[in-house]
Amino acid sequence: MKLNDKSFRPLFASIVRWAFDGEGTNSNITEVERLTSFFKFFHKLQEQLRSIITSYYSYILDNTVALLQKYSEGKLTDVNLRRLIFSSLSSSFKYDQDEYWQVGARFDSVSEVLTSQLTNVEDGIGKYLVKAISSLVQDTCSSEEHNKQMNELMLQHMRADCGAREKYWAIRTLKTIYQKVRESWLSLLPQLVPIVAELLEDDNEDVEMEVRTGLVKVLEGVMGEPLDRYLD
Repeated sequence: MKLNDKSFRPLFASIVRWAFDGEGTNSNITEVERLTSFFKFFHKLQEQLRSIITSYYSYILDNTVALLQKYSEGKLTDVNLRRLIFSSLSSSFKYDQDEYWQVGARFDSVSEVLTSQLTNVEDGIGKYLVKAISSLVQDTCSSEEHNKQMNELMLQHMRADCGAREKYWAIRTLKTIYQKVRESWLSLLPQLVPIVAELLEDDNEDVEMEVRTGLVKVLEGVMGEPLDRYLD
């Protein structure tokens, strides 16, 4: 059966209602099971149709943001579903050709809720969160306003009062961002340098080493000069 966009959208909307609202569901299927099935299906669809269905995120954006808020607050704990949501968002950012995620309201909601995941992301799926955030930045880095906003959000998770794992994954994310966008973020270094100086003296060995051997090396590669002169 071949479907065009006009005929498929109503079908997709009904699948969304089944997944998020339980419309027409069998009572034996839990909400997490429905959502897991949906995001598996949607991610496969994204990888096949790419930019054709980027705008389909409008059907689930508010609900997806609400789900991620539950994760950051510790109210939802299913790791597999969380990973699938990260992967779905990464694909949407990657294949966005119509500046869908450049729209202020969408960028604001998704950037805030994604960076909030740094507070308690499981180590086993941290790399999927890193990919999602860095892919969003890569997709929207043509906007100076979005760059500044994301940089401020990232720095909030690298302060002295943040947890060790939170700082670790924030550092990993920022390192990946600079690897992807390179010179596009160099103007934001003045806000980062004082925090890097603090993190190089962090009590947690993993945090200190990730900064020293990871983030600093990437920054120096982008700058083309040692970072030491700016740390003094």
